Amino acid sequence: MGKISKAKKNLHEQNDAIHDFVIRGPISLGDFDASVRGITELSCHLGGVQRTSVWSISEGEDISRCLDIFDSRLGIHSVDAGIPISVYSEYDAPHRRMEIVAVSDVRTDPRTRQLVDFFYTDRGIVALLDVPFKLADRQRGILHLEATDGPRNWGPDDEQLATVLATIITLAWQAAERRTAEETAKKGEEALRAIIDAAPYPIAINRVKDGTYLDANRTILNSFRLQERSQLNGKHPTDFLTVLSEGVQEELDTALAEGRPLDNFQWEYRKKNGERKYTMLSTRPVEYKGERAMVSVSVEITELKHAEEKLKILNERLEQKVSERTEELALTNLDLQSANVGLAKAIVELKETQEKALLSEKMASLGRLIAGIAHELNTPLAALAAVSRLELKNLGDGLDLIAKAASRLTDEEMAFIRRTRERCAKDRSRVFAAEPGAERAARREADAVLRKAGVIDPDIIAEDLVELGIADLAESAAPILSGEKRDDFLYVLRASIGSYRAALIADDAVMKAARVVSALRTYAHGGNDESISDIALAPEIRGLLELYYNHTKRGIEITIDIPENLKISGKREALNRVWFNLLSNAIHAVGEKGRIEIIAAEDEGVVRVSFADSGSGIPADIQGRIFEPFFTTKSAGEGTGLGLDIARRLARENGGNITFTSRPGRTVFTVTLPRGSDTGTGGNA
Repeated sequence: MGKISKAKKNLHEQNDAIHDFVIRGPISLGDFDASVRGITELSCHLGGVQRTSVWSISEGEDISRCLDIFDSRLGIHSVDAGIPISVYSEYDAPHRRMEIVAVSDVRTDPRTRQLVDFFYTDRGIVALLDVPFKLADRQRGILHLEATDGPRNWGPDDEQLATVLATIITLAWQAAERRTAEETAKKGEEALRAIIDAAPYPIAINRVKDGTYLDANRTILNSFRLQERSQLNGKHPTDFLTVLSEGVQEELDTALAEGRPLDNFQWEYRKKNGERKYTMLSTRPVEYKGERAMVSVSVEITELKHAEEKLKILNERLEQKVSERTEELALTNLDLQSANVGLAKAIVELKETQEKALLSEKMASLGRLIAGIAHELNTPLAALAAVSRLELKNLGDGLDLIAKAASRLTDEEMAFIRRTRERCAKDRSRVFAAEPGAERAARREADAVLRKAGVIDPDIIAEDLVELGIADLAESAAPILSGEKRDDFLYVLRASIGSYRAALIADDAVMKAARVVSALRTYAHGGNDESISDIALAPEIRGLLELYYNHTKRGIEITIDIPENLKISGKREALNRVWFNLLSNAIHAVGEKGRIEIIAAEDEGVVRVSFADSGSGIPADIQGRIFEPFFTTKSAGEGTGLGLDIARRLARENGGNITFTSRPGRTVFTVTLPRGSDTGTGGNA
């Protein structure tokens, strides 16, 4: 009875020690190295052996690698050289069959005799108990309990204890892999959050079922004067504002319920502080944290709406003025003296309305830009929606699939994926799609390489490699892709490179949208009270071109030849109107396809800025009238006939002038302006 009670007591102590190690040890922290060292110490203590070691076996390798050795007599940890296991087949065979190897004397047991001279004698190993362990349905390593004080007969309790300890190693391995996956996912989520928070316009995600907020970027929080995203939990947009436009709330709720996208949806609302605002909203359906949701991007257009209202009033007044002047001129035909009086009065009033006409033309031009700007903002929105869907897929259940696929890959295969990802990080150009011709050529070449290597479905895999920007690596990847683990390899490769591409695409989309907004702000800035200053010409022209990106990408080629430090003297906003009118006319002249050259240079103390286009030219019989107010060659509704008149008047008010030459295929408008006070020589824009 005494021996039985003592055995039960020892078993109880073992269980307590194992339980305490699993619950409170480094396994819970995902620290694999510390876990292995703890297991070797625990094995020596509970198994009553002098040494314990843990060895790993990687799939496809011929080496059993030492992870840790603990010598209980010396109280130290160390590592040993690897063992070429295929050379010692009698020792390796039972391990491959996941059998426990209990050897009382290594010198006499046929399974270990091969290793006596090579390994055991130098290390003083007399008896050993090996327990192989596996992970993800394949052998990962071996736990060795080593007796150095003489032969030892291993009993069932020893084997059971060693089996439990080997199982704990697999738990530690899984915990470490899980920790790595969680850290990777967290970094990806933090990167995406930083990109969205950096966006200069409001981005929100709302539940489809009730419209309440799931998430929002920092711009929205600032607008509602909130500090934390948690303050949006369970809140509906109507908790922060009141919709004023009739039928808008019903339309928004219906679109949310149906998961239907909206594009450039305009509506008016009032904030809690009483401010009335106008906004333009675009939405797309997404899956967010397991819920059906809508991601939305909005652009405030309050100033534009106010400008439209002022423009309407000005146009009405202008029409009234024109009508009055026409009637007065008709009456003057009856009486010359009355006509002279009426004409003098009309000249005075016309001078007063010129400033109003300038604003009218500017607002009309802004209205024509709205369609192009909306298109430019919808493009990055679509990119952000696609990125969101991909990242949500990878950061959801896809993480488990990625982790499982990665666990089945060899170190060499994972190293290939790491090298590929690092190369994309160093060369961002590889991430974005190439020209169609180059892309087709790369696909054909990759297909031929993979087909020659015997890869199954080479055309499909070649498509994947081209999309990921690594078609040139087809030859080095072919041995892996022709193996039995190609599906796991492709899954991890697509997820790894795909997520990186998604982050860069999102970053590029945000920058494009920000450039458009910045250019629009630059164009709209200024007023009548603006003072004369030195203006760097090249940045002004480049900023103006951002507003016409939608035109230039369709086939209009615009070149700029302006010294970077060339400066002019004048009123910045007024001169921007000059550049805008001349560039707008040039784009209209060349149509869908053509060439525009913008050249500037200093000449005898003045600066000459030329806008040359390859359009059909100005007919000779109307060249003398193109600066007349209300004279236009554009179709009805496309122009007011005030652009060139206003441009020339503004140039003259700033100490310069506008001249032109025209023939079929080339028209050049040249603006002459005073040189800035600190203009020097330098490179071109």
